Amino acid sequence: MSGLDIRRQPPTSGKPVYKHEYERTAFDYTTIVFAYVFAPVGFILAAIRLLSTHSKRQRKASNINLFYHACMGAFVELAIYFIISKLLGQIDYVALLIRLVIIYALFRIPAIKLSVRAVGWREGFTYLCNDYIALVLVDGIRHIGSLSDIRGFSEENVREVLEYLKDQGVLSPDIVYYEGRVDNPFVKLPPKLIYSKRAQALVRAPENNLRYRNKRDRTVFDRIIMAIAYLFAPLGFVLAMLRFVSTHYKNERKSFNYKLLYHVCMGAFMELAVLFAVGTYKGDFKWYTLLIILVVLYVIFIIPADSFAGRATFATENFDFLCKKYLMLIVVDDVRHIGNLADITRQSEDDVRRDLRYLVRWGLLASDLVYYEGRVKLLDKQPPNLVHPDRAQPSAASENQPSSGRQSLSENRPKPPVQLPKSIVCPSCGAKSRVLPGQDKICDYCGTTIPYS
Repeated sequence: MSGLDIRRQPPTSGKPVYKHEYERTAFDYTTIVFAYVFAPVGFILAAIRLLSTHSKRQRKASNINLFYHACMGAFVELAIYFIISKLLGQIDYVALLIRLVIIYALFRIPAIKLSVRAVGWREGFTYLCNDYIALVLVDGIRHIGSLSDIRGFSEENVREVLEYLKDQGVLSPDIVYYEGRVDNPFVKLPPKLIYSKRAQALVRAPENNLRYRNKRDRTVFDRIIMAIAYLFAPLGFVLAMLRFVSTHYKNERKSFNYKLLYHVCMGAFMELAVLFAVGTYKGDFKWYTLLIILVVLYVIFIIPADSFAGRATFATENFDFLCKKYLMLIVVDDVRHIGNLADITRQSEDDVRRDLRYLVRWGLLASDLVYYEGRVKLLDKQPPNLVHPDRAQPSAASENQPSSGRQSLSENRPKPPVQLPKSIVCPSCGAKSRVLPGQDKICDYCGTTIPYS
């Protein structure tokens, strides 16, 4: 595992080293059972579990999932109660439909939102754990303060996650960690780019001080599709598919496209439910036929809508983190080669170019930055492709020794020779050309290859 760079190279199997799942203790299972047997007790137990454990990041997804089951349990219990009341003749089918709509709004819709949020927390914690594994095993960063600076969480939170990974058997318990920070260029992040709630990572230029588009902003065409989805779902579905096919290759569009499909499914369910309810009111269907139809529509439209909502949330978080990664690499580490950015972020070079144009268009990157094609190599063991060729390359941080304590990683380590760009005269035409280290240059005047020497 120690030779695997999770953040910059995908694992051989194509799967992450660690996949976080919902934690299920005996108390959690008890809460879930009560949620579907007697919902009020389920809510109380879920609240107790949240208040006592929600400070731990590994518990957040599980706690939110418990509230999802509590809401679903309340919805199922009340729906069964009202249906039995209709069978006993205590209410008519109109009163039954009204009650079902009310409990759907009170419990089912919050359950959908809680489910999406739980999935987001679970996937986010999975990525966080794999990033810590890469930082510790691949980059050799063992100082708690340095890990805190890189990921933007408190040192106490870092210790908790590392202890959790030890308990899960992902990290060896023999690994020694140190307090404080080290003088390592890899962990030098300006405050505005630290991933934390204390500072906003993505800051627009003053002339483009608008909301971050990936959060809420939609185009006019998106809003038109959403409106049509609730008025005439078939046309909304066609427009959403056209939007999906024509723009889904762009990273910034993925979350919006999934949201459009979510609204189309919800619109189709609402339109058909109203249509069949009106037919039942006119006497075209029996009330039990309507219930069967609603269950079928729920399976056909609501379940896929839940899936699309979860995918939209996950795509939003992924692109948000990807934008922060681009800003850190370009602004902090001066990475300007498209190939290097593609290798580090695990995106294709075409995706990188599109994402950079997006960041420039929305004022997150300066429009006068120069990017280069291809890749460059480093001379030392620094994480690959983190330095721009025009800047002197820092020496790699050496491995910590257990007896060194707070000793700096770069202390007492000889620095490798630094290669800088040269101005070399063309042997054919005599014109001067600027040649980068380790690369050949084609003369702009005669086409002769000028080696770096």
